[in-house]
Amino acid sequence: MPYEFHYRRRVHFQDTDTAGLIHFTNYFRYMEETETEFLHWALSEAGIEPTEAFYVTPRVNVGAEFLKPVGFSDVLDCHLRVKAIGRTSVSYVVSFLKGGEEAARGRLTFVCVEKDSEGVYRSSPIPEALKAVLEVAPEFLSDEN
Repeated sequence: MPYEFHYRRRVHFQDTDTAGLIHFTNYFRYMEETETEFLHWALSEAGIEPTEAFYVTPRVNVGAEFLKPVGFSDVLDCHLRVKAIGRTSVSYVVSFLKGGEEAARGRLTFVCVEKDSEGVYRSSPIPEALKAVLEVAPEFLSDEN
């Protein structure tokens, strides 16, 4: 079962600030873009049509550390690892590598939700089809966090 994914992305001009570096907010877009590609691949590998497996998964925790400058036209290797799978949530860690060195590191957690009979979103268990294609990366199996 999938627990990691690699995705390569070039930094576009519109992703940069006036100093020519990635504007910090774009790392969050890149994390979500990498997650989308990961889930598309993982669901496809399991024989599930990704467009039929739509889940409402708001982000409940995100964060990032910025370690080295990255600018226009640089290529980033985005390395996603599944950190934790709970009853209703999934957490990822995404490392952004430039030339083999970690330039930034991000994390995100989403919670599965469904609308109740009154139209209010409430957390719900991860759908079995989604849970079946995810696995915690070995490096996090003994992690207390």
